[in-house]
Amino acid sequence: MKTYKSLWYVLFTLMLACGAMFTFSSCDDDEEDDNGGSGSGNYTLVGTWKCVSDDADDYLVRTFKKDGTGVEVEYINGKKDNEAQFQYLYEENYVIISYTNNYGDSYMTDQYRIEWKNKDKYNLIDMDMDKETWVRQ
Repeated sequence: MKTYKSLWYVLFTLMLACGAMFTFSSCDDDEEDDNGGSGSGNYTLVGTWKCVSDDADDYLVRTFKKDGTGVEVEYINGKKDNEAQFQYLYEENYVIISYTNNYGDSYMTDQYRIEWKNKDKYNLIDMDMDKETWVRQ
């Protein structure tokens, strides 16, 4: 009889351990996004974005690539005016953008907080608390 009690004890402990293992191992880190940074849900900056403004003819377009680089194009009166290459780091709803010149030297760095509205729209807030709305293209 004592053998059955110890066998039940071992089986019960084993079942409890297996249940705990399945419970904890099934949880996944949902904060990881496609480019290695953490964001809201699975939202990623990778892609092309347009800054929404009151003036439909003057706007910015940024393309973030998976390798941490990108291109910013400025349009004035609907025509391409200026283009700048940049490198970026995106982590925990913050992005740091370092613009580079034709020689690859960094000449300006900006840091922003990202406030995601959905996977295709976010607000970009700079250190002066100025806010821009960007939509996926």
